[in-house]
Amino acid sequence: MSDSADIELTGFDEVLAALDSLPEQVDDFQRQALRAANDVIRPALVAATPYSTETPTGTALRPGELKGAVTSRISVGHLGADSTLTVGFGKLGYVARFVDEGHENPTAKAQNALKRTPPHPFVRNVIDTTAEAAHDAYVTTMTALVEGAINGS
Repeated sequence: MSDSADIELTGFDEVLAALDSLPEQVDDFQRQALRAANDVIRPALVAATPYSTETPTGTALRPGELKGAVTSRISVGHLGADSTLTVGFGKLGYVARFVDEGHENPTAKAQNALKRTPPHPFVRNVIDTTAEAAHDAYVTTMTALVEGAINGS
């Protein structure tokens, strides 16, 4: 009876090759995972954005214009640099903030009256309700992509 045993392990060359190729794929994985998170946040923000049916006067937005302004931008940092997903209202961000937080009515100031448009919070509510689901979508997508790359799928 022998005091030693020989064990041969195979497959490490393939695993090491897959791990070596991961840095080249990480940027694409980041983009896909951030898209998955965006697919959770953006529709919720569009759905929650107030929609005015009033006929606009002066500089007021047309009905649905704020909903239509919802944009998202994905910026992927190369090889481990910060990557970001920005979901917002583009050039109409200030209007969304006025609606969300409320504001003083500028025409009322001219008439020496203090009139305040009340807040209609919707942005923070969307963030609070979608944060966990967006995080889960990101993690699930990233995990599947990395595992697929390692396993050679």
